[in-house]
Amino acid sequence: MDEISIFFETSLHLLNLSPARPGIAQQIISNLATEDGLVIVNEVTVILGRCPEVRRVSCFSSLVLPFLRSLTHKDIISSLLLETKIGTIYNVLYGVGGARAAGFFRTIATILASLPVSDEIFQLSVAAVLAALLKLLDCNQSASVNPDIQDVFKDIKASAERAQIDNGSLSMQSALRSLSKIDIRLGQSNSIPLFTNEIKDILTPAMFDLGQDGPGNLSAQGPRHDNDHADISLISIMPTAQEIKSERPEYLPTTNLHNHHLAGIQGLCDRQFRLLREDTIGQLRNCVASVLGDLTSAKENGGSIRKTDDAFRGTRVFVYDNVLLPDIIFDMKKGLRFAAEFDQPGPAKKLATEMQRRSWWDESKRLQIDSLLCLVDSDGRTVFLYVAEREERKFEPDGTISSIPHSMSLNLWSDRQRSTIILQLVDMQKQEILEVLSRSQNESLVRNVLVEFPGILLPSFRPTLEALQRMSKNFQDVPFSQLIALSPESGEGGEQGMADIPPPTYALQRGFSFNLGAISKGAPLRLQVGTRFNSQDLMAQTSLDVTQCQALINGLTRSFALIQGPPGTGKSFVAVQMVRVLLASRTQADLGPIVCVCYTNHALDQFLEHLLTDGTEQLIRLGGRSKSKKLEPLNLPMSPPMLCELRVRDYLQKFFPHHHGALFAKTDSDGFVEVRNKRRDPIQNWLFPTRGAPTGAWRTRSLATLREASLFEMSVVERRSLHANWVRRIREDIRALLNESIADYIEAKDDIKDCYREVDLRCLKQAHVIGVTTSGLAKNVDLLRRLGSKVLLCEEAGEILEAHTITALLPSIDHAIFIGDHFQLRPQIQNFDLSLENHRGIKYSLDVSLFERLIKPQTSAPRLPHDTLQTQRRMDPQISRLIRETLYPRLLDHGCVQSYPAVHGMRKRLFWFDHRQPESGADPSLPMQTSYFNDFEVLLIAALVTHLVRQGTYNSEEIAVITPYVRQLQRIRSALGQTFEIVIGERDLDEMEKEGLDTNSPPPMVQKTTLLQSLRLATVDNFQGEEAKVVIVSLVRSNDTNKCGFLKTSNRINVLLSRAQHGMYIIGNSLTYTNIPMWKRIISMLNQYDNIGDRLSLCCPRHKETPIEIAAPDDFARLAPEGGCDLQCSMRLRCGHACSYKCHSRSRHDAVSKSLFLTAGIQPCLIVILQLQLGLTPVLQSAKPISLAATSAFAVVVYVYLERKENPETPTMEPVQVGAAANSPPAHTRAQHHVMGKNLVQFAVSNARSSAVIQDALKCVLSPVHLVLWLVTLGAGIKGGAKCLVLSLATLYLVQRDATND
Repeated sequence: MDEISIFFETSLHLLNLSPARPGIAQQIISNLATEDGLVIVNEVTVILGRCPEVRRVSCFSSLVLPFLRSLTHKDIISSLLLETKIGTIYNVLYGVGGARAAGFFRTIATILASLPVSDEIFQLSVAAVLAALLKLLDCNQSASVNPDIQDVFKDIKASAERAQIDNGSLSMQSALRSLSKIDIRLGQSNSIPLFTNEIKDILTPAMFDLGQDGPGNLSAQGPRHDNDHADISLISIMPTAQEIKSERPEYLPTTNLHNHHLAGIQGLCDRQFRLLREDTIGQLRNCVASVLGDLTSAKENGGSIRKTDDAFRGTRVFVYDNVLLPDIIFDMKKGLRFAAEFDQPGPAKKLATEMQRRSWWDESKRLQIDSLLCLVDSDGRTVFLYVAEREERKFEPDGTISSIPHSMSLNLWSDRQRSTIILQLVDMQKQEILEVLSRSQNESLVRNVLVEFPGILLPSFRPTLEALQRMSKNFQDVPFSQLIALSPESGEGGEQGMADIPPPTYALQRGFSFNLGAISKGAPLRLQVGTRFNSQDLMAQTSLDVTQCQALINGLTRSFALIQGPPGTGKSFVAVQMVRVLLASRTQADLGPIVCVCYTNHALDQFLEHLLTDGTEQLIRLGGRSKSKKLEPLNLPMSPPMLCELRVRDYLQKFFPHHHGALFAKTDSDGFVEVRNKRRDPIQNWLFPTRGAPTGAWRTRSLATLREASLFEMSVVERRSLHANWVRRIREDIRALLNESIADYIEAKDDIKDCYREVDLRCLKQAHVIGVTTSGLAKNVDLLRRLGSKVLLCEEAGEILEAHTITALLPSIDHAIFIGDHFQLRPQIQNFDLSLENHRGIKYSLDVSLFERLIKPQTSAPRLPHDTLQTQRRMDPQISRLIRETLYPRLLDHGCVQSYPAVHGMRKRLFWFDHRQPESGADPSLPMQTSYFNDFEVLLIAALVTHLVRQGTYNSEEIAVITPYVRQLQRIRSALGQTFEIVIGERDLDEMEKEGLDTNSPPPMVQKTTLLQSLRLATVDNFQGEEAKVVIVSLVRSNDTNKCGFLKTSNRINVLLSRAQHGMYIIGNSLTYTNIPMWKRIISMLNQYDNIGDRLSLCCPRHKETPIEIAAPDDFARLAPEGGCDLQCSMRLRCGHACSYKCHSRSRHDAVSKSLFLTAGIQPCLIVILQLQLGLTPVLQSAKPISLAATSAFAVVVYVYLERKENPETPTMEPVQVGAAANSPPAHTRAQHHVMGKNLVQFAVSNARSSAVIQDALKCVLSPVHLVLWLVTLGAGIKGGAKCLVLSLATLYLVQRDATND
């Protein structure tokens, strides 16, 4: 006993070391899972059972308690690698029929009953015993129905109930969570609600409305197909062939809770799974059904199928015909893959060269890595695959099994007639593998096609659907289940139908308080649950306003917190402050890593960058699609899988050793060493001999004869026939081998994956904050649930689908904080028939987020309390008024927005340019281009953007153009792309691809403006959370039927109107929008302050009193050609010349002074040439013969050098750009420069003809190295005056550098 006690006490000590030693948990469990170790496990139960009653407490404390605490330690329970071994240990502990476990835990229950509640040993013991019992139930399904185990649990539960008055320790909180879960597993629903926030669901079916046909066996007509089940965990994510062919509509649950066949959290998971699957998989199913119909028709009638990018039932697809699967690839790292060969698409087939075809494939964005495909054949069979590899690949030599010659590259572009790509199965299951293997033989009567679904990425929805299936099976582990699965019958709300939300259980432990000093200005501030706290103290010590303070306090003290943040009110700022407070309290509360979740990668990057800026340490971003440079070192990479390889050589050695010897033996029958061509594989040498093989085509002996014949006496035809037989036999053997080994392969692959994931898990355990997207969380949920994280913070919760949100609720979460705004964008879905915005989709309302549903329940269920931020710091009051008087009546303007400067170049900061120019609709020749555009608005926006840029005030991040339609976005991009660098987000680019629009950037001009490096363009849906100083809005829609399309919902209108800080300019037809209540109110407000009309008033920065009224795009060029007015600029350039441009801003005038744009009739000024400075790069737009001005430029070089030598104080000016020299001397305005220039010109004219004189002069001013550089330039082939000018400017660069060094 002493040795066993020492073993477990030492194990527990090592496990509790901080930081924990890597691998110690594996070592302990690996030892216990051995045959000798399992004897020790059994011995623990025997020792306790035989121990005299007077010594049982001592035995329990010294042996059993360390044993149970070790087996339930978080590092052991959470390990991916130890699951099987832990299961073995608990099964031994359970014993035959549960007798061993029943006796063991019955004795423990007796000991617990004798311990005083206040004793620390009692609390540790209850926590360890209940954790062990819970794990026992998880590892052995029969334990939950074992009456002896149920009786033992009642005794242990009675001991725990004695501790009701003392639940203020982490141990007791852990014990009570385990107690609650055991209660559910044993079907005993009379747990102690006082101890936990997890209130259990009643597991009885809901009343089912017979008016709606139920799922699976609940359907009056029976299951619709082989994938129709009442239990969602049995439903295959990808549609089956029967499901694709089924003509009966799928069962889709509605918002009516009485219609659900399941209640509570199970009903919620069921509903979200079915609706999300229909939204994503439904469109795939319908497309494949259409292609299958075409295939069937073509088979019967001998016709062809559609192979263009037409829309099949509204979804864009590509179809590739005459597909063969010529090769199976076994790769050690990448697993089982298949080569698919198909007809080259028409456009690529017309291209003559491989390079052209490769460019076409790259630019078309077809068959990208991870693209989803469906292999469909004329017999109605379907298999889903994805692109594993599209780049060039060559098979290894030495007889790798392949029907493709080894010299051929496997790619999309090498062959003009056929393309090849490498695919992997979506579901690596036995049935799918066998299905594809059966197609690897060329079945002449079966026609195969590949259907590609561009823009549909499996990782974006599959992990979430799988997570919902797991949650449905393990519904008892879902936290806050009663809150999120509210029904009219559930719970009694507080006053005014408001549900009561308890504090996080970790905040109830004795002595715990939130450390607000982490965000205060130095003064200690503590927030304790149940103790009154004055929010004014927090306001005085931080930059938070009153509603932000209240939201932060309630967010920390409510276990399920909802915070609404209208535009510009600082949602992200509050979230960052909450994380800082939680991090300051993480050790005391044992919070584990704080999980921060966002819907998009862009939003996640922004939030994590805020945390980094505020000094957050040990932050990890999970997932690989970050675009942030700051977060690059914090990304946790993903890890790879495996398989094996079989060769013809191995096959021959095993089954035909005489053939193997003939091909691969190094000595012949006489013992002589044979010298062979090492550059070619022996099999290739034999199959394609250069000489020596019999050539008679008549020699076609039977395969039985060939198997015994000499290989090198066979004809070429016989050799190839025998080789084909080898390959066929090997394939059959492989198929038989795979039939036996597929399960082993899948298990081995999962084991390898677990090894990699275990490394990731150890890394994540060290993190303080983990950032992840909702889809990334669902993909890694099995990893994250092992971290024991207690806090979840979800940003932009109003924009996240409910399915994504509930999958983020990990079993260990004790404190969930959701921050968003249900008045802004709703979640995006694919199927409009499931949308709240569609009268047919109201009954489904898939695009209503959990955040919105809990704040505004659609039933009579109690609402959840939430806080609303009320002070905005973004919009000028004129702009914020638009959303304050329509959506947010309590919204206040912070003082910082009261003093914004006027928008430069504009008379008003807010204006609606009202026009009647009609929209252009969808292109009937392009089925997928259903988006709208308006060319009048495109031209007006291009002119307005150029006008604003010419003010010289706004940089790349300060002007944005937004529109509801991607086709308008693309046309604006084309109009502005040759003047500005355009910035478009990934999500908008994806939408453009879905619409079949060109996403490639337009070719840039030779010279772009330096006043604005880039311009932001976005659709309304993808600009939430963003802002800009000036926003220009293109509404697009303008029609006689007053259909305004996307912008009929208040959510989108809200986002559109709340992005601008200093100024906003709306361009659209107001009559099209007046039938929408919110737009009608907006237009009325704009009319009230004269902020709408058919004339846009500009303001000249120099002549503010000059009226400029713009009615059409061309008016900008006529009335404000340079950003000012149509008057001549009255200011002088730095050289003293009069400015030849029309009126413009001061900053633009300075820019003109810095640049010498030479056009016809304008001469270069010598004074400006003298102002050239270090770093010059001349721009020669034309070259003319040697001229007086050009030679004088060289003479000036000498003058500048001598002048700087005599007077070091000679000032230098800014760099300039110089055009071609003219044929006559420049004019001068200053007398001294005129005289100096005249003398220099005369000197140049008399000496420039002599290269010796020039070189002598240069020797006076250049070092030897500089002279070499000058001579190299002299021989560069430039002629005439251009050469002189180049030499002068290059010399000036070197001279001024020397002068500076001197």
